[in-house]
Amino acid sequence: MLLLLVAVAGIGFSQISSIDSRYGRIIEDRIHKEMLSKDIIASVSERQKYARGYVIVGDGSYLTGYSKANDRYKELTAELFRLGMTSEGQKLVTEMNELHTQHEEIIDRVVALKQQNKVEEYTRLVRDECTPVGELFIQKAQEFVALEQKLLEQDIVELESGIQSTKLLVVLLSALALLTGVGIAFMIGRAISHPVLLITQAAEQIAAGNLAQADISIKNRDEIGELARHFTQMKHNLQDLLERVSFHSQQVAASSEELIASSELTHQTAEHVSQSIQGIAAGAEQQVNDAENATQLAEASRRLCSKYQRAWSMRSAHPLKRTKQQRKVMKWLPNQSNK
Repeated sequence: MLLLLVAVAGIGFSQISSIDSRYGRIIEDRIHKEMLSKDIIASVSERQKYARGYVIVGDGSYLTGYSKANDRYKELTAELFRLGMTSEGQKLVTEMNELHTQHEEIIDRVVALKQQNKVEEYTRLVRDECTPVGELFIQKAQEFVALEQKLLEQDIVELESGIQSTKLLVVLLSALALLTGVGIAFMIGRAISHPVLLITQAAEQIAAGNLAQADISIKNRDEIGELARHFTQMKHNLQDLLERVSFHSQQVAASSEELIASSELTHQTAEHVSQSIQGIAAGAEQQVNDAENATQLAEASRRLCSKYQRAWSMRSAHPLKRTKQQRKVMKWLPNQSNK
């Protein structure tokens, strides 16, 4: 893009320099020649004026002015040849020089006749030869001026055509630069937006829980490419993390099942222990009852023994009574034993 702008600026500068050079040449060449041709006409007119003045007045100062006008004409024509002319212009200037020489010879003859005071002869010479030659010279000079004006107009037309061509070229190059810039901007924008769009779509898939998508294929070596590579690495890390979480979840589930089985076994063991404790408690209660019965039996035995001893003692005192009491005791003991 920068090179294209430099090319546009260089071409524009070259064309403008060419136009400026041509314009300078027109100013220096065509217009200067036109001014010289007009000066030539003025010098010739001035020379004729001095010649008529001398013929009419006879003052020598007019001859001096005539000579200066003559010298001025020679300088102007020499300047024209120095600047260069077209073949048609050179032809006209050559004819002008010939007419000038012829006109100069006629005026010299008029001056000589004036000095000889031959009025009729120099009057006829001025009327018949000098004036027609002077008019023809003026006509050729005007033709030369018209030629230079025509060439000047052609140069101006060519210059304007060159200016228009330069404008068109600059406009076309500027439009090309603009289109190229737009194209480059579009390509750069696409090179930036396309990877970002791919990353956005991949992020949406990950947000939806889809980690099985293909890796992002971006070959950029800039920050966008670096972002895409880090994003792909992040996806792989998430996949590894989910796999590890899934593995540990399975282990936790297996451990939970083992804990549940152990809990059930513990519950069953607790029930067995509870049943055993209940059995032990029932046995203990039976033992307590048996102990109470044994205590009661022992107490009954003690009371029986005590009664027996008293009965025994009474037998010793009253034999008959002891026998009846013994029979009562013998009946009571089995009943107590059964109890």
